[in-house]
Amino acid sequence: MEARPSKTLDDPTAVVPRPPWVLLDRLGHREDQADADAATVASSRTSTGTVISVSFRFAAPPATSRLYLRWPSGPSREDSSFAYPRVVAAHDDSVLLQLTVSSRSIDYFLYKARGARPPSLSLLPRSALTRKGIGILRRRGEGAFAVAELRTAGGDGTPVAFDLCVLLSPGPGPSESDKWEVRRVKVLDGRGKDLALQCWETDAVVPVGGRFLCWVDYYRGILVGRVFADGGSALTYVPLPVDTPWAKPDHGQECPEASRSVCVTAGDTVKFVSVDRGLLFVFTVTIWTLGKARDGSMEWEKDGEFRAAELWAFSGYEHLPRVPPEYPVVSMADPDALCFMVSEGRHGHAGVEAGGDDTVWLVEVDTRRRAVRSVSRFSKEETRDMSGRASLNMFHGHAFLPSEVTTYVHEQ
Repeated sequence: MEARPSKTLDDPTAVVPRPPWVLLDRLGHREDQADADAATVASSRTSTGTVISVSFRFAAPPATSRLYLRWPSGPSREDSSFAYPRVVAAHDDSVLLQLTVSSRSIDYFLYKARGARPPSLSLLPRSALTRKGIGILRRRGEGAFAVAELRTAGGDGTPVAFDLCVLLSPGPGPSESDKWEVRRVKVLDGRGKDLALQCWETDAVVPVGGRFLCWVDYYRGILVGRVFADGGSALTYVPLPVDTPWAKPDHGQECPEASRSVCVTAGDTVKFVSVDRGLLFVFTVTIWTLGKARDGSMEWEKDGEFRAAELWAFSGYEHLPRVPPEYPVVSMADPDALCFMVSEGRHGHAGVEAGGDDTVWLVEVDTRRRAVRSVSRFSKEETRDMSGRASLNMFHGHAFLPSEVTTYVHEQ
């Protein structure tokens, strides 16, 4: 099946409307000679004093958009400290980037695209961040932003203790006066009572509007925090509308992000997608919306579901692999649109070793009209691991990050 390529990839000089949202590939590219989109270029200095610049190549979903790093004086691929840049978090006009600048130093940068001026890239104050539990939140209508990481201690039979490491800034970008604060936070249930969780592992961080950050454990639930209101002194626990075992099952090479996703669509609407697999390629895709119950607590309402045979019967699906969809993401612009990845090469006896096709397809479907909207081929260049080798396993760890940064990028 032929992909529908983005015009910007076929012809970098073509002027086409930017998509209202994109799927950022979390693994960036190090291309010192890459042709950059001039409207997206921003530069900064690392903590070691060297100059870097970053840019983006945007494509409409389901195709992925890519971060490019230019660092001519940085470590070469032969150096032990060489690493690709990482897209850590995104919200509104901002993207949080991670870069290993030496064997002992990791920098975090805030990329901002808002306004008619060129985008900016700012080095955050030093902190011992880890990456997986980090989120960014922009306060709409103001310049303030927050970067927050949820840290855990305890578990294994004792209640988990939660700390928030927060950087609050009243301005449009980080300044020398901004300081990280670490505070112990309590967890409340939906009725405001203290709750003790026996274990927790953050799989994703999702910003909602300009008010909340949601830390998601795809086997246990969501912790919702107001990081601006009081620095995040309390988090509210919201269970997922599926079984939540207190010990994560052993699925070998699988990761929870491949089959479960908490997304924000159409403004501040929170959706949860679950791909529940049975034997062989039997599966069911279910979608829920988070709303408020009569008592003020938050509850899930099922939007709908479709099984394997139903998905494969969607209009336009005829030539796509008949394997379970992975990494589902609801469109940020259209709650009826669902993007996901399918590839025979990632599934057992249908895999490459058994003669299966290793092509990775990115698909967008209309769940209401039961039809395929668009298809894109994921290139071999993008299926790299951190050493630069082609690898289908690089998708582990929430490979795609929804972002509306394109809305704020202006043509130069």
